[in-house]
Amino acid sequence: MVTWLAAARLRWTFANTSRKTIVDSVAERLAETLAWCRPRLDPRDAMRCFRSEQLRPSRNVVHECRLDAEVEDVVADVVARRHLMIRDAGRADIGHCLPEVDDRLFVFRPQDSLFHASSPPMSQGYIDDDEIAPWDTWITALDGHVLTWVPSPFVPLVSDAILVNPEECIRWASDWDHPVVRQYDEWFRGIAQPAKS
Repeated sequence: MVTWLAAARLRWTFANTSRKTIVDSVAERLAETLAWCRPRLDPRDAMRCFRSEQLRPSRNVVHECRLDAEVEDVVADVVARRHLMIRDAGRADIGHCLPEVDDRLFVFRPQDSLFHASSPPMSQGYIDDDEIAPWDTWITALDGHVLTWVPSPFVPLVSDAILVNPEECIRWASDWDHPVVRQYDEWFRGIAQPAKS
């Protein structure tokens, strides 16, 4: 069971990590994201399969966070709770969780969202009315940018959502003009493995 104090300590650790350490630790966060999400992946349920109640954010990052630091705190809380639940479940195999070649890194910037609900019809609900990616897929946040994992079955849906997003608050990491985000994307592509049959 995740205690409030343990989650608070982990949130503080994640929120107060230097950028160099963040780049180094994103591998563990990605592995935990994959370990958490892969058993829940359901291509027929883009809207709900990665929105678990256990990781539901404490605040809506579009409507209830005004500063980048607030977005980062909410993401750190989700990441910390997932970390503790995986640890408490005794998952020792997460180090072997690598993305597949056709998976993508996706970025959304909550403070730029106009929450016009153009993405849900295009993405079958994977991206919600506020332009928020499913919280189970969140890896980290940096300068108000939330970095997430998109598994290959949902890549075409997310691509369609990006095309209809007028404010461009959602993009593939490879298309985002942020040096660290691009560095994450290059690293991600470098470790991706062929899809398992």
